Amino acid sequence: MLTPEKIKSTFFEHGISIREWAARNGFSQDLVYAVLNRRNQATRGQSYRIAVALGLRDKPDMAAVPERLKACIASVEERA
Repeated sequence: MLTPEKIKSTFFEHGISIREWAARNGFSQDLVYAVLNRRNQATRGQSYRIAVALGLRDKPDMAAVPERLKACIASVEERA
């Protein structure tokens, strides 16, 4: 997993703004800043998906999820 500091420095080195990354990935710019500046714990919803997309959190292994819950999780992810 990456750190917010590493992500910000990598964006800077490659000339990518956080605003640009957020727009290209369909995320709220303000929420991306909140996740990167640790004002948001990124435990649920769009902030969680931002953290996974940035590499701040690992995507959970679906193999460990009970079968009854897989369809529920998949439907929530599709709406995102």
